[in-house]
Amino acid sequence: MKIIRDATAGSGEKSDCTVTVRPSEQLKIDITGSSAAFFRETMIDEVKSVLEELGVTAGIIKVTDRGALPFCMKARVEAALRRGAEE
Repeated sequence: MKIIRDATAGSGEKSDCTVTVRPSEQLKIDITGSSAAFFRETMIDEVKSVLEELGVTAGIIKVTDRGALPFCMKARVEAALRRGAEE
């Protein structure tokens, strides 16, 4: 899967996250928000697992967390990637 346009999924509500993806030649993952200080590495691993599952090797992935559980964050990452991918 290749990211060809900017896309977003999620909301700024409590216990949720917002994921934005953008096309890029390199892979960059940026995690910010309430849980990032404590769980950044785990969150990056979760994002990477979705990227690997969907075959994404390049793009800018930005996650703004508001206390989302792992399954929620993974679903938001997948939704944003599918919205921003080739059709």
